[in-house]
Amino acid sequence: MTVNFSAQDVELSDDSGYSITENTEVASATYKKTLGEERVGKYQAWFVPFDYTITAADLAKFDFFKINMIANAAQPGENPASDDVYIFLNPMAAGDVLYGNKPYVYRPKGAVTDYEFTTELATLLAKTDASVLQTSTTTATYDFYGTYANTTATTENPFYYVSVNGNICKGTTVTVGPYRWILRATAKDGISYAPNFSFMENGTTGINDVRSQMEDGRGEVYNLAGQRVSQPTKGLYIVNGKKVVIK
Repeated sequence: MTVNFSAQDVELSDDSGYSITENTEVASATYKKTLGEERVGKYQAWFVPFDYTITAADLAKFDFFKINMIANAAQPGENPASDDVYIFLNPMAAGDVLYGNKPYVYRPKGAVTDYEFTTELATLLAKTDASVLQTSTTTATYDFYGTYANTTATTENPFYYVSVNGNICKGTTVTVGPYRWILRATAKDGISYAPNFSFMENGTTGINDVRSQMEDGRGEVYNLAGQRVSQPTKGLYIVNGKKVVIK
């Protein structure tokens, strides 16, 4: 099914495709979402073609996150196929805007049925086949694309997607529904690239915690270029897969 955009009040849901080709003003735009228990507490991809302002009522049902950056934390000399790549997430608050045609992450706190995200006097943005967000590390470039209809990966044209379980998986046959995002990775040196992606919520810890982990053999500290660090000073590091700010 494709949404009829002649209506003044437009409702989008995961069983309706989106084909608008130019920006359109409408009286209201609603994204209606149903989520089962299998998705509770797990990261999910958000991509909606209109701006939406997060409310306190939304935060009672969901956590929302902005994609802050992507960092590579591989050990020096590793083959790119074994790289660990982290997508860092910043938590969002009531009053923050989820901008249209931009990728975000959310996490349901409980199952919901036909939960409505509505913007009055909304602008529906035109669909685009181009990358909506691009970022890079020393190893590769990463492009995010929105899905406006069922989107299927193939062996010749694979992509990464957020699974029902909240993990970032590589797809070669999977079909992803509308109003989500997919991710493609392109190695800068031309080598076939298959990173291991993980989400990471931004947080801080202190130098004492880092040192205690290193002393008892638990700590592996890397800078954001993927180089192992034996004596970290002030700055941002990856410690056992977690983002750490040493002050």
